[in-house]
Amino acid sequence: ISVCSSAGDQKYPSIASDGNGGAFIAWQDEISSKIYAQHLDSNGSPLWTSNGIVVCSTSGEQSQVKIVSDGQDGCILVWQDKRNGSETDLYAQRLSGTGNKVWDTNGISVTTASGNQSKQIIIDDGSGGVFVVWEDWRNGYPNIDIYAQHLSSSGTQLWTANGVAVVSQTDNQFSPAIDTSGNKLIVTWSDSRTDNGDIYVQ
Repeated sequence: ISVCSSAGDQKYPSIASDGNGGAFIAWQDEISSKIYAQHLDSNGSPLWTSNGIVVCSTSGEQSQVKIVSDGQDGCILVWQDKRNGSETDLYAQRLSGTGNKVWDTNGISVTTASGNQSKQIIIDDGSGGVFVVWEDWRNGYPNIDIYAQHLSSSGTQLWTANGVAVVSQTDNQFSPAIDTSGNKLIVTWSDSRTDNGDIYVQ
């Protein structure tokens, strides 16, 4: 079935279960460079506006969205955002099951640190919030690090502003993967601090 058949390309979809046999789907619209989302029920019928709702309509490009269920009939989305200039920041939005924006109209900041923040991955925290982990260029190349942030169900940053360093070593740390155990976040990544690429975990 078609989720969106608008003019131009729709690309880079992300999907999450809604817990009721349906799904939340988010994507980037090429013409507008904005993020859209749709909620499908267990029969595949769209529950929101035809061709999806606009998640963020501010200036700049929004891209590479990731989506996860909030465990409370809605979803949380995190995307790369250039509203502040040429560098890529991360922003987030929480949508209710009916498609209403729970946080600020154009989303809340996850990080606006210097340099690019990208390749984010997300996982729900079991309480309506989300953990976000990403590759961070604030210390320049070749010193890419892994940073993380915890957003509450109300969108409050629970950790240090612009995220905490999961690892900040010489050379590059990249390609994070995450899981949770109880109330803890577990992060693993590829690490180039030695001559040979290794795998680390925290």
